[in-house]
Amino acid sequence: MTETGREEIVWRPTREYAERTRLARFIRSLGVGSLEELQRRSIAEPDWYWDTVVRDLGLRFSRPYTRVRDVSRGVQWPRWFEGGLMNFADNCVDRHIDSGRGDQAALIWEGDDGRTRTLSYHELAREVNHRFGQKTRKTDEVEGDLAMEMADILFVLICMANREGINLQTAFDRMMEKVERRDAERWTRKP
Repeated sequence: MTETGREEIVWRPTREYAERTRLARFIRSLGVGSLEELQRRSIAEPDWYWDTVVRDLGLRFSRPYTRVRDVSRGVQWPRWFEGGLMNFADNCVDRHIDSGRGDQAALIWEGDDGRTRTLSYHELAREVNHRFGQKTRKTDEVEGDLAMEMADILFVLICMANREGINLQTAFDRMMEKVERRDAERWTRKP
C-alpha cells in the first residue's frame, strides 16, 4: 500500500497481452469498440448483455430460457433466465469433457498441511456421478426438486470428505468463525 492508503498497481498487461485475453476476444466478437463501450451497453441493455455472456461462456440449458430477466416484482428482485433449466454439474464438468478437455485439471485442492490433490474433469465426473455413471431420476422424484438436488450434492461432498479424512464439523466451525470475523457485515440476517 502507498502512503495514501491506495494499493499500488504492481503489473499492467502489455497491449499485445491484453489483446489475447478472453475479454478482448469477447469485445471483438460483439463489434464493440472498447471496454468502456461494453460497460455502458451492459448497463443500458442488461438483458442483451447477460444473454450474450451466457452464449459466449457456452453455458448449456437442458430447457432454454424464455427470457433473460423478469423484473415484474421490482428491479431489486429479478428472476433470471426464466423458464430455463440448467444442470450445474453438466456445465461445470460434462461440457468440458464433451469439448475434449476431460484429462485437464478441473479441481486443484491444497490442504493446510501442504497436501495437494488434483482431479481431472473425467475424475470429477466419476465422483459427481457416484462412480457408476449418470444417476437416473427415481419415479417418485419431482423434476426440479431443489431440496433433493441439494441433498445429492451434500451426499457427494460427505463421501469425499470421508474418503479424505476431513472432519466436516471442524471445517464448518472454522468457516463460521471466518464468516463471523471477516464477513459479519456483508450479510443481512433474516428475522
